[in-house]
Amino acid sequence: MLAIPSRKIAPNHKVDPMLLQMMFAFGEAWDAGAYIAGDEQDAGFKGKHPDKAQVTFKKEGVGFIIDTICDDGFTITFYLRNMPSPKK
Repeated sequence: MLAIPSRKIAPNHKVDPMLLQMMFAFGEAWDAGAYIAGDEQDAGFKGKHPDKAQVTFKKEGVGFIIDTICDDGFTITFYLRNMPSPKK
């Protein structure tokens, strides 16, 4: 039986394998051009979760905030804001 990690260390431990696969697939599927953009996306969420945020300036309203690097409307990579910052 595996121990459940602390929320401070791995807040998304249940979906981390899927998120890592998505990051890999997005990076392989798109060849970024010379101009990329950093943006923020909102993934709508209606359930109970301590990390959901109220975003008054976006259509979704309540959800998870995700920092992304995009090119021509396509997401190349992303980072959920509830994840701890990477160590140097």
